[in-house]
Amino acid sequence: MVTRPTLFLTVGLPCTGKTTAARRIEAEHNALRLTKDEWVKAVTSQCALASTRLVVLPCGGTVPV
Repeated sequence: MVTRPTLFLTVGLPCTGKTTAARRIEAEHNALRLTKDEWVKAVTSQCALASTRLVVLPCGGTVPV
């Protein structure tokens, strides 16, 4: 039997445990956890290594500056 995918979405005010809950869900359900803070950090650190700055757009795209 094929199972349907499940989306877990965490929302809330800062410092209310969203990341903690997401990490727990990731571990318990063998899920893929995507966080804006982590991918922005990865993108900006890669740009710093390449001496290029990018502006990250709300839609997820980037623009060199």
